[in-house]
Amino acid sequence: MKQKNTKKQSSKKQSSKKQTSKKQSSKKNVNNEGKLPIIHILAEPGSGKTTLGLKLKDYSNKFAIIELDDIDDPIALKMLDTPKYLKLALSKKDSDNEKFENIKDNKGVIQINKLIKKYQKENKIVVITGLSIDIKNIEITDKYFINIDPKKLFKQLNLRTLNTIIKQHKEIQSLIENENPEKINLMLLYKYELRAPFLADYNDISRFLENRIKEHKDYKLILFDEIYNDIISKYC
Repeated sequence: MKQKNTKKQSSKKQSSKKQTSKKQSSKKNVNNEGKLPIIHILAEPGSGKTTLGLKLKDYSNKFAIIELDDIDDPIALKMLDTPKYLKLALSKKDSDNEKFENIKDNKGVIQINKLIKKYQKENKIVVITGLSIDIKNIEITDKYFINIDPKKLFKQLNLRTLNTIIKQHKEIQSLIENENPEKINLMLLYKYELRAPFLADYNDISRFLENRIKEHKDYKLILFDEIYNDIISKYC
């Protein structure tokens, strides 16, 4: 009888451990306030934001990735097909360009909020990557900035741009031959995803990176792998 009781007690302990483990696992999906976290990964173009987001998603299906460029580009292209918005985008007045950006961002934020609600209903941890939409009014719980050496960024950004040009050279050639010259740069940015001129100047890259870091002092500035490990250790 004693042996049976011992077995029952052992079984209960193991069951209790499993339940505790499940509770601890589910708790990792929430932050200190009991809310599902919203993570933002920020960096200059070519730093690896998208790659980092995909790496997190590959690690666990509890992560849902929102790539800002995937939202911003279609909105911008649709606006550029509308004469009143195209006029704002092509205007030489900074105020008109700013108005175009504000309208575009507002449309983007609406879509982002819808996606956040959808993913949170599915109990997902939302990871937003990118900088093309102003998301200052979205409550971000974890803010990261990829710390990258300017020389490495110079190589990564220009090689990515070169690869994009090579893959789409026929379409880009047709664009240059047939499109309104004033509109070409906007189309290269939003349709062909050329985020920088080629060849991007090293000094410009260094300066933009330094300024961006200063503008986002509330973001945790650490290396690519450190961000990945930090998020995994917190929520997985």
